[in-house]
Amino acid sequence: MERFLSVTDIADLMQVSVNTVNGRIRAGTFPAPDAMIGSRYQGWKASTIDSLLPPHAHQAPDGEPYEFARGATMLRRIAEEMSAYSYGWRNLAGESRRTDRIDAENRLHALASKLDRWARLLTVAGAWHVRLIADVADGSPARGDASSSAFGKPVNHTEVGGDDGSATLETLDIPGLEVVAALLPPQNLTVADAADAYRRLADELEAGSARLCDACRDQQTRDKIRTEMQSVATVLRTLAESAVATDVSSAGGLTR
Repeated sequence: MERFLSVTDIADLMQVSVNTVNGRIRAGTFPAPDAMIGSRYQGWKASTIDSLLPPHAHQAPDGEPYEFARGATMLRRIAEEMSAYSYGWRNLAGESRRTDRIDAENRLHALASKLDRWARLLTVAGAWHVRLIADVADGSPARGDASSSAFGKPVNHTEVGGDDGSATLETLDIPGLEVVAALLPPQNLTVADAADAYRRLADELEAGSARLCDACRDQQTRDKIRTEMQSVATVLRTLAESAVATDVSSAGGLTR
């Protein structure tokens, strides 16, 4: 038997209040129900409600866009620091060219790209929901004001295009998402300094993993984030210990 969605179910999906959904129903701006149970209870098919959700709503896990954006910035910075601090063992045979370090950097960049994308999708979805609420308030299908997201974070925006009469697009700022600069290490960077930095970065990854998992409400996604970040943290500690051990045993190692 096909299950129909109630007003409460729909409010949860759209991340608005039950009163907002009922307001749209009364205003005639909500799709007609697909089923009636008696004279009071209405039901809608999932396919009917899908048309009301942002086009990319299902491409991002349920979570906080600010923390996803902040996480993407953190991972990119850590990857850059990994690359820069690896110069600390530039004179150690094999250590500076280890494939597990390069692989760990690439894994951080890949996860950062996912978090970046999720933050963007959820921020747009939040602004879209603000428009839905505004439509109910004024009783019309007008665009509304998307100057704040449905997730409690301010979203600044400007309009682009539209000078030729075409539809305008708005650019939304993504709070927490920052440009990460390339980093140049100091000339006197030692093996010990670099190893200490790698251990610190491993600690940051584990702390960041906890914050991201708290911000993500999808269990499968949380598990993947935790596993990936803890795996890279382990690689960082392994690289640090290996470099220190090689430095101690190598006559050509840098003075610590």
